[in-house]
Amino acid sequence: MSLRRKGGLLLVLFGALVLTMAGAAFAVDSFDDVPAGHDFHSEIMSLANAGIVEGFADGTFRPDEFVKRMQMAKILVLATEMHTAATDNASNPTFPDCLPATGTPYPFDYVEEAASAGYFEGDDLGMFNPYANITRAQLALVIVRAGGDALEEPPADWDHGLTDLPDFAEAAIIKAKYNGILDGFPDGTFRPYENATRGHVAKMVDHMMDLAMMAKLGGALTGTAAAAGADFEAIAAHLNGVIGLGYNTIGTDAVAKMLFDDNSANDPFILDTREPADFADGHIPGAVNIPLQDLAMALLKEDPRIPMDRHIVVASYWGDDGDFAMVLLNALRITDPAAQATAAAAKEPLPYPIAQVLFQGMTSWSFDRELVPEDTRFEDAQAAGIVIKGELEAGAVSYPEAGPYPDFSAFDVTDPITQIVIRAHRYLNSVPNQTDLHIYPSQLQALLDDADPANDPQVVSVRSLAHFEAGHIPGAILVPWLQSANVEQYTKYLDPTAGMIAAYCYTGHTGGVATMAFGIMGYENARNVLYGMNGWNSAAPGSGQLLNFDQMRTWDFPLNDGDDGDLDSLAAYEPPSGCEGCHTELTGIFVDREVMDPPPAPAVAPSEGEG
Repeated sequence: MSLRRKGGLLLVLFGALVLTMAGAAFAVDSFDDVPAGHDFHSEIMSLANAGIVEGFADGTFRPDEFVKRMQMAKILVLATEMHTAATDNASNPTFPDCLPATGTPYPFDYVEEAASAGYFEGDDLGMFNPYANITRAQLALVIVRAGGDALEEPPADWDHGLTDLPDFAEAAIIKAKYNGILDGFPDGTFRPYENATRGHVAKMVDHMMDLAMMAKLGGALTGTAAAAGADFEAIAAHLNGVIGLGYNTIGTDAVAKMLFDDNSANDPFILDTREPADFADGHIPGAVNIPLQDLAMALLKEDPRIPMDRHIVVASYWGDDGDFAMVLLNALRITDPAAQATAAAAKEPLPYPIAQVLFQGMTSWSFDRELVPEDTRFEDAQAAGIVIKGELEAGAVSYPEAGPYPDFSAFDVTDPITQIVIRAHRYLNSVPNQTDLHIYPSQLQALLDDADPANDPQVVSVRSLAHFEAGHIPGAILVPWLQSANVEQYTKYLDPTAGMIAAYCYTGHTGGVATMAFGIMGYENARNVLYGMNGWNSAAPGSGQLLNFDQMRTWDFPLNDGDDGDLDSLAAYEPPSGCEGCHTELTGIFVDREVMDPPPAPAVAPSEGEG
C-alpha cells in the first residue's frame, strides 16, 4: 500500500507500503547532536525523513534553538501538505509585515497558506511578526488548529493539573495535553510565554500528525458485538497463520556468535525497543532504537531504518516485551504464512525474512542493572517480592460461554495486514508506558487475593494442556500460545469486558506472543504476566527455567553507551586479557571471540519453544 498525507490526513492508496511527502522520499540517517538516546530523537528523525524539517550544513539539528513564527508556518503547511507550487495572495497579502518581497516562497507563500488554512492569525494590529519566536502557548494554539477533528475533546471535568494558563490559549493547551501532544512541568506550570524549541516543536507536530493519521485510518475499539465482525476475523486469520509458524526466541550466545565473527553478511539487524534513555545507558553495538510504542507508526510510515529483507532480532527489557514487536514484524513481513510453512517443512529457503526475540532481552546480554527498570531482573525480582510462590491448582480446563467480541470503527483500508499494524498501534498506545503492558506476579496475586471478585482478571494460561492440568494459576483457562489467534477454538472464550486479561506462559515469552495477538484483535485489556509461571511459582510443573538466572543464563557482552570506547560493530571487539582466572564460572567470557560453554543448567521440563 502507498500511504500519502493530504490535508493533514494520511490517505491510503493502492500499491506498496510507502510514505511520501509532497511526492518526495527522504532518508536521513542521523544528526550529530540528536543521538539515539535524545528525548526527541524519534520525532525529529520522523519529520526529517518526511521532508518536513531539515538540519544545518554542519550536520546538526540544534534541537534547543528557538523556532520563529514563519518557520512554524512552513512546518505546519508541509506537515498537513497544504503547500502548492503557486504563490498565494501575491497581490493581496494577508499581513503587512510579510510580503512577497520578504521572500518567496519562504516565508511569504507558507505564511499565506498557513493563514488560509486557519492555523495562524495576526496580532491586534494585524501583523504576523514572522521573525518573532513562537511561544509555548502560541504553539499549542496552532497545533490544535492544524489537528482539527483528529483531536478529541477533553471531558468538561478533566483535571489538566496546570496552574498558569492564559485565557487566550487555555482551551487549546488543555486539549493538546488531553491528546498527549504536550505536557507541563513537574511543578504544575506550563510556562506559556517561554519560547518553544525545535525539539519540542518536532515532538508536538509529529504526534499531531500521528493522531491525524489514525483518525483517518480507523480501527479504534468501539465496544463489543455479539458476533465476530469480518475485520476481526480477517485479522485473526492472518495472525493465526503467522503465530502458528512458531517463531519466538533466539539464544543470546547464538546472536553474539553472528555479531562477533568477521562476516557481516550473517549479522541480524538488532532492533532495540526500550525507551531512549535506557537505550542510551547501554545497548548492543550497532542496534537501532525504536521504542515499542512507536514501532507500529514507524512501520506505517515505512521508517527507512527498519529493513524489510533482513533477519531481525528484537532486544527489549525482559524478552517478552520483544515478543510484542516480533509478532508485529512477522505479521507485516510474512504476507503468506502458508508459503513460509511449506518452505520450512521442505527445508527450502524461506520466502520471507523472520523476526526473533533475544531470549530474556537485555537481562541476558549483560549483568548491568541499569538496562531494565529497577528490581526487575529475575533474581532481583525474587528478592523484591515481584516474583512469588503463588498458589497452584490442578485439573481440567473449564471454559466460560463464548463471546462477546471486540468491535472496531471502520477501517480506511481493507488489507488485513495493514489493519493489523493499525490495531497494533492502538493497542500498544492504550497504556501510558510500554511497561504497563505487563502485570507483575505480585500484582496479580494481590488482585486475586483481595476478596473482591469484581476486580479479578481473567487469567489465561498459554502453556501446554499437560502442564495446565498438572498445575495452573487458580481459575485460569487455557489458550495455547500457538493457537492464541484461533477464534473458533480458543480466542472466543476471552472476555473483552473484564477489567484485565492476564496471560502467562513459562518464562514470559510465549505469553508476550499471545498478549500481543489478543491486543491486536481488540482485547486491549490484555496484559502479560512478567516471567510467566517462573514468576508465579518456579516449582510448578514445566517451570524453573529461570532459576539461578545470572549464573546460568546471563552473559557479559559489550555495550555501547556513548563513551569513547563504543564499537561500530562487535566484530571490532578485542576481548580483555587476564579475566579468565577469576571469571571462569560466568557465562559471558569471550576468549579469541569464541563463546565458552556455560555450565549446564538444571534439568527442567521442556518449555514448548520458549528458548
